[in-house]
Amino acid sequence: MPETLSSTERLEAFLREHGGFVRLEDLRQQGIDRRNLYALAEEGLVERVGQGLYRSTDVELCPPDDLAEAAIAVPHGVVCLTSALVYHDLTDENPSVLHMAVEGKRWGPRVISPPVKFHYFSGKAFSAGIEEVQLDGVPVRVYSVEKTLADCLKYRHKLPPGVPQAALRDYVRRRKLYADQLLHYARICRVEPLLRLYMEVLL
Repeated sequence: MPETLSSTERLEAFLREHGGFVRLEDLRQQGIDRRNLYALAEEGLVERVGQGLYRSTDVELCPPDDLAEAAIAVPHGVVCLTSALVYHDLTDENPSVLHMAVEGKRWGPRVISPPVKFHYFSGKAFSAGIEEVQLDGVPVRVYSVEKTLADCLKYRHKLPPGVPQAALRDYVRRRKLYADQLLHYARICRVEPLLRLYMEVLL
């Protein structure tokens, strides 16, 4: 950004270049006084949507924007379980919260919008199967289809009844079957016997 721009102009340019979102940490890195952000908030041009996270009020929200917004608020998190099924178009469920995995017992920040439910994964159960996608120019981490299916089997008692089975059924019917990958992630999640049982029925 040209040095001749005022601090407010630099902030507005940053918002335009980053999908309308800015964190207080971004201001520090850009050398922008946070008072400029608070001034825009008083004018109704930006609004606080999470801990240290602001969004331009010009941004129109839709489900992908929710994922992008959560990814900015929780950059170390990974979209998981029912929310990942929604992203991969493998469920008709419409969860009232966005499900994100964080590593170990790491606490996620308090997120005002969208509401986020955190799940604590560890080791390979956290690190395996992460894909990075771009939504509105924002990098969003989400588990792959096969890893998501294994996770849903592992945490089936925390999901609405029948969701993992229905997702597996849709996966088999609508997609090329990657059995090796499914089994790989099922071993990591320690649900290989259960997966094999379901697959015997579906195939």
